[in-house]
Amino acid sequence: MRRILFKFIEPQFLSDFLNGNVFFRRTGYFIELEKNSGDKVIGDRYEGSHFRHYDPKNESVAIKIDGKFVPLKVSKGFMTQRYDAAQDFQLSCFVQLELDSDFILKEDKIYNIKEDIIEGLRKDFEGRKAILIHNEKAFFHHLDKSAKEMGLGIYHGTVNYFDPDNETPLTEEVFERNMIASFFYKRKSYQNQREYRIITDRPVKKESMKIHIDNLKDYIQIFDLEDLSGLRIMTK
Repeated sequence: MRRILFKFIEPQFLSDFLNGNVFFRRTGYFIELEKNSGDKVIGDRYEGSHFRHYDPKNESVAIKIDGKFVPLKVSKGFMTQRYDAAQDFQLSCFVQLELDSDFILKEDKIYNIKEDIIEGLRKDFEGRKAILIHNEKAFFHHLDKSAKEMGLGIYHGTVNYFDPDNETPLTEEVFERNMIASFFYKRKSYQNQREYRIITDRPVKKESMKIHIDNLKDYIQIFDLEDLSGLRIMTK
């Protein structure tokens, strides 16, 4: 898979980003956003949760009434588990486009973003600036370095989307060994976000934080959303 990473930033935060500051927000913010306001676009009440789907062929559900268990007819469902610490990690979100599926080859080794993808981005990020990470290797090298100077490690990777009624994305053993893995799995209702995320390797009990990258401008390009149709990606 060949990916292209974008960050979509509101204009009032653009100068701070161009000065090298990558903004992170507490994971509890996204949990509370859906729980308190019903926001299911940015918010996700299940951030950092372990999912286990219900298997009606091999499991049963019952309730106790007057000392007797009464079976319930349940065809699908899921159960979740989350530790309190899951609310206090720091998260920064990007958009990942895949060269082989989200772009169209226009000339030899030159690609353009598909128009339907652009329309979705314009709808989701109206009013924001599009930041293309054209040197991903250098970007993450310096981000890792700055995080270490702050006494932190970071994980970064693609978000995987799944059907909670029919899939258990992580075994309980994996979740118990590394609960951070759960932040890279989200319900399939979020799949149009094409999210790539960066998260701290431990809780940081702040509402937000920044990690500074020297010479950030060397690794990015800035576009207006209206100009994405003319963006040409050249491959080696």
